[in-house]
Amino acid sequence: MHNLYDIAMNNLSEYQRRYDSMSEEVKNTVVKLMDSAVLCNNMSERRLLSLLSDRLKNTFEFCADRNKQSLEQFIALPIEEQIELLCNGRTDRQTRIENVRRVDYSNRYENGYKFNYFAPYFNIGESLEKYGDYCVLIDPSISGTETVLKHDSIMYYYYDENTFDEDACHKDLLPYTHFDLLIADKYSDILSTSNLNSIKNDIGIDEDACEVTTTTKIFPNNMTAVLLSMKLWKEYTDLNFKKTTIGFTDIDEEERLESFKLLQEELDKYGVFLGPKNLLEDKK
Repeated sequence: MHNLYDIAMNNLSEYQRRYDSMSEEVKNTVVKLMDSAVLCNNMSERRLLSLLSDRLKNTFEFCADRNKQSLEQFIALPIEEQIELLCNGRTDRQTRIENVRRVDYSNRYENGYKFNYFAPYFNIGESLEKYGDYCVLIDPSISGTETVLKHDSIMYYYYDENTFDEDACHKDLLPYTHFDLLIADKYSDILSTSNLNSIKNDIGIDEDACEVTTTTKIFPNNMTAVLLSMKLWKEYTDLNFKKTTIGFTDIDEEERLESFKLLQEELDKYGVFLGPKNLLEDKK
């Protein structure tokens, strides 16, 4: 079983060598880019409420809770049973493939079942809607044995259903403390050819985003903001307007609005903003 952080540390000198050979223009752009970087994790409303009641739970912990198990009990199950529980009744091929790969990846590394996964967020909100309803922004100063991978672990380094390119994955790892070297290496072709906002946008809408992995426990006070799409924000504001004018005839609409207000109240306890990106910018 491999230690992800040890592998990342072994790559550091090579990435530093590549970075040192880059132009000052590229290096300056990377510094500016990293100044605006935070971490994000997209999740459902239910999972966000779970975070607010305790801490962030990864896919395995959330699944174990759903089945009234401890994480240790879940890990002790046969692999196929783990996969079935993760699929949670969904029978489409893509869901199964993703869960097969996630279980396989987690079994390859120390504490793999305890990994929390994040993507970088560079203050560009255009891509939020397609990645999920709630984009939780996390203070990037979390500390622990964090690593950053150049690509998505289960989408980029697997082919067929469950064939893993370990060599390629291990070459693309760095400690999170040296995220700037990885960003420079991955996006070197655009870092000297575009303005900063254009670069942020190109990276922000990259479906093949970098992947940050940590075993550090994430609590509500680690959140800096929760962003949602303009489409979802409009739905809630329309529901609120309807409640104050003509009222509800559909109980589902009333329950959706109440659920959102509960979420807002819980986030207010921690002083965490909830809304679309443009309103967060107006608040600053």
